[in-house]
Amino acid sequence: MSLSLTIFISVLLGVNRGQVHLLHIQSEKCILQRTVDRKTASNMKLFLCLTALAALYCAVESRYSPPKVQVYSTKPGLFGDDNILLCHVSDFHPPDITIQLMRNAAELTPANQTDLAFKQNWHFHLTRSVKFKPQEGEEYRCVVKHGSDSAKSYLWDPNV
Repeated sequence: MSLSLTIFISVLLGVNRGQVHLLHIQSEKCILQRTVDRKTASNMKLFLCLTALAALYCAVESRYSPPKVQVYSTKPGLFGDDNILLCHVSDFHPPDITIQLMRNAAELTPANQTDLAFKQNWHFHLTRSVKFKPQEGEEYRCVVKHGSDSAKSYLWDPNV
């Protein structure tokens, strides 16, 4: 095989005793042989993959913020009087969230919800409300499910 003086061909000769041999050939003459320890190359790949994974995790986690939840009514909690139950959820990220207003184990309907809004720091806030007439002995609560977290329940205190 005749090779031009200006053409370089890199040939991978294969694995020999845990090492990869790279042979550079110019004009049928060996000008350089460099040996790279195969284990070192494998460790470098593993290190780079783990570093990239850690950077991705940190980027996602730095934005995750659990919601702050407030449950209250527009009027003092007098039993038997018409009122509005509100659940205000704020300072959360990402915006994947579900809010339910409950009386005992049943959802109160029809509920209204504000549009999802955010602040300059990309933390979101949302309010859900429903008309209700609190009755003594019944529990009223707001159930919030944020992202992949399990749902959390927040009890309404009529004395607030």
